[in-house]
Amino acid sequence: MMATHTLVYRRLAGLVLLLVVLGGCSTKTPEPPPPVPAASIPLFPPQEALTGGDFSGFAEANKKTLETCDSDDGCATALFNLGVVHAYPPAPIYNQSEALKYFRELIARYPDSPWASQAKFWVELLRKTVAFEKDRKQLRREIKARKSDIEELNEQIRRSRDIDTEIDQKEQEQLRQEIKERESAIEELSEQIRRSRDIDSEIDRKERELLK
Repeated sequence: MMATHTLVYRRLAGLVLLLVVLGGCSTKTPEPPPPVPAASIPLFPPQEALTGGDFSGFAEANKKTLETCDSDDGCATALFNLGVVHAYPPAPIYNQSEALKYFRELIARYPDSPWASQAKFWVELLRKTVAFEKDRKQLRREIKARKSDIEELNEQIRRSRDIDTEIDQKEQEQLRQEIKERESAIEELSEQIRRSRDIDSEIDRKERELLK
């Protein structure tokens, strides 16, 4: 009886072992998932206008696209194109206000578009450019006003010299003092103008660096 049980146990153990071996052989190693394709980098759409030079035609084509586009990507691209061609200084349609309008509309309507992040860069660049232009205009107005002051002082000096021989010694001394003070004022104003021109040149340099 004991021998029979032992034989049965051995056969069962052999059967289990066989099933394990067969199961291991039949199990396939799972294949690795296919590699995720790298995100394609979109081309720079405005390059067509920048190299071809037909800025007006390019702008009109994108305005029409904007009126009829039925996808977020198409509308966002058209807005980006319009922003760039209006922000490009050599273009005859260069208009910073228009460029800002298109870029801000792109950011507001299509914040998830790949062009939205670039539009944010352009908005910041244009904002700084507008600020530089405002400072430069202010400096030019100040220079013009100082030049007018210098011309007026020079005229007063000329008139004073014309009547120099007609006044007594005391008045001559007083006049000389006034002339000396006015000449000193002219030198000071001239120095201010030179400094203003240096500032103007620095603003131009920074603007060119931003637009590179």
